[in-house]
Amino acid sequence: LSPAPPEVHWEYVERLFAQCQGIGGASVEEAERCSARQMEVLAVDSAQVVACSHQHLGELLREEAETPQPGSGATAVRIGGWTYGGPLEVDLVVEAICASWEPSPPACGGPWRWR
Repeated sequence: LSPAPPEVHWEYVERLFAQCQGIGGASVEEAERCSARQMEVLAVDSAQVVACSHQHLGELLREEAETPQPGSGATAVRIGGWTYGGPLEVDLVVEAICASWEPSPPACGGPWRWR
């Protein structure tokens, strides 16, 4: 099973949220069917995905649990919906804030700085 391109992954996540979020109280089987429908629309073989997840679920969960999360002990800042867990140095935080805006506001990189 080769991984799908990132844009297919994100399209699946968006479709899953839009199409399947209302079935939270439904059975696991209905949730799996809704997920499979979204994969099929994107030409992803849902049977292979399910088989792979069943085969590798334990190691995937272990890897996720053992991977340090940003801000898991240090202070973290939410910027543009993302968690910034890097060093809390003024220049780095300002750079992260400015990078989250498109187009960049005049305060970013111009003669006027907000610190």
